[in-house]
Amino acid sequence: ATFADLTIQNGHVISDSGGGIYAAGALTLTNVDVLNNRSESRLVGGNINGGGGVRVVGDLYVTGGRFENNAVPTPLGEGGAIRSNVATGTQPNVHISGTVFISNTAKYGGAISAAGSTWITNTQVASNTATAGGGGVYVGSSSPSVTLSGCTIEHNTTLDGRGGGANIAGTDLMISGCTIQHNTTLTGTGGGGVYVVYGLTVTGTQFIGNRAEHTEGAVTGSGGGLYAVSYASPRTVEDTDFISNTAGQYAGGLYMGSGPVTLTNTRFISNTSYLVGGGARLYGAATVVDSEFTSNSAISSTGGSGGGLYLDSTATVTGTDFSSNWSGNLGGGLYVFGAATLTNSQFTGNSAA
Repeated sequence: ATFADLTIQNGHVISDSGGGIYAAGALTLTNVDVLNNRSESRLVGGNINGGGGVRVVGDLYVTGGRFENNAVPTPLGEGGAIRSNVATGTQPNVHISGTVFISNTAKYGGAISAAGSTWITNTQVASNTATAGGGGVYVGSSSPSVTLSGCTIEHNTTLDGRGGGANIAGTDLMISGCTIQHNTTLTGTGGGGVYVVYGLTVTGTQFIGNRAEHTEGAVTGSGGGLYAVSYASPRTVEDTDFISNTAGQYAGGLYMGSGPVTLTNTRFISNTSYLVGGGARLYGAATVVDSEFTSNSAISSTGGSGGGLYLDSTATVTGTDFSSNWSGNLGGGLYVFGAATLTNSQFTGNSAA
């Protein structure tokens, strides 16, 4: 089905999905506005496929248009604006370009929930809310890859889960030329801006003012800007800025779990964590080249180590500057738990209480 240059609004389905459009096959939308649609279950706690605005079980192509105030107001719904998946078989692809998603809500994927390979380009995802994961975008199954390019992902919130801006839970993620700012996880593991489980490539992107908040008594609130879990998948971050992100537990700017990681020409400025890694915490074998850690803080007087950078494993650091970082415990600029080699790097004005 193909639709162009129209508005779909005020749809409402109960015990079904696709408040505005339900497409049983491929769907193309060009300059279509999808506004104020709802998809919900009649039963309390009922599970539906979701898609407050659009539900599609074939490949989806969206160019232009606006998705605003669509909702899946049920405990298990996904994709406030768009839900794309099939129950069995190869998952459909999603292509979105030049589109705006504002103020949509769902349990997973406040704006978008997809299960296949997903490309989101030159798109704004703003002020969406998910109760359990992926305030803006959620991709939850083992699709080949997800690409975010030239996007602005901002002011999205996850109330109790992972990934205030985006949660990419089942596949590799590539981010290029994006601005990811002022997103929040209120509880849950973290990833105020983005949470990703497998491989990661980030180039030319800014993570600004994202927050991963901490719940008292729980292991929550790490990776204010970006939380990358990894199961031995390689991760690379290049020509990227982490600025003024905060984490209630570990890693104000960047949290990298197990697996190798390379940072090149990447800047961490004015990020804050309560525990270790004010700028970043890197668990796996790390290579840091031509990067900068400036004015980051790990503030706890008992566990706030590595104000600039906290390294849990072996590391090679080359041509990197650490300046004016602070920790409430150990290692104002850098804390190294494993063996590290430092070459042509500078430490200026760092301090630890």
